[in-house]
Amino acid sequence: MIVYIAGKMTGLPDKGRAAFAQAERKLTDMGHTVLNPAWLGDGLPQKMYMPICLTMLNQAEALALLDGWETSMGATLEKMFAKYQKIPVFELNQLLERTEEARTRVMERLAKDLRMGLSEVLPGMQSEKNYDEIRSQIAALTNEGFLARLEPLVEPYAQEHFPYDTAYVLNQAFHMVKSGWNPDRVLEHFGGQSHGQ
Repeated sequence: MIVYIAGKMTGLPDKGRAAFAQAERKLTDMGHTVLNPAWLGDGLPQKMYMPICLTMLNQAEALALLDGWETSMGATLEKMFAKYQKIPVFELNQLLERTEEARTRVMERLAKDLRMGLSEVLPGMQSEKNYDEIRSQIAALTNEGFLARLEPLVEPYAQEHFPYDTAYVLNQAFHMVKSGWNPDRVLEHFGGQSHGQ
C-alpha cells in the first residue's frame, strides 16, 4: 500500500525528520511504499511545501499520522484533505497493527493452501503399504546384510526428500531391487556405501 506520513515538523529539531525516518522504516519493513514529506529539502519558500505535500498525499492509499500530529497545522490540514479525498486515515501504530494482522491472515491462508496442496500430492509420495510389509518383501529378494545396510539410510533420505515417508523410500528400494538393480548400486543411490567400499 502507498502510505503518506503526516506529523509535526515545524518547530522541532531537524524538523522531526528522525521520527519520520523511523516511521518510514517500520512501514517499509511491513511492505508498504512510503511517501515521506521529510524528504523535501530545506530552502523552499514556506508556501510551497503544503501544495507539494498535498500532491504527494493525493497519490497515497492511506495516511499514517505520527504521535503529536494534532499540534501541527499542516498535519491537521493533511488529515482533513485525506478525509475529503476518501483516503483512509490511521494513527501510525494502528496501521502497523492492521498490517501485521493482515500479514498473519495471509500467512495462515498460504499455510492452509500449502497443506491442502500437499494433501493432494502426498498420496503419490507416500507408500500405501506399511513399512514392515515392504521390509519383508525386500528380505525375500535379498539377504539380511543388505537390509541391515539399507535401513539406516531410509529415514535420512526421507527427511532430505520431504514429503517422502520412510515406507515410500523403502518401497522405492524394493522396486529397484526387484527390477534388477545391483544391491550395492541401490545402497549408493540412497547415500550409503557399497559393500566393497
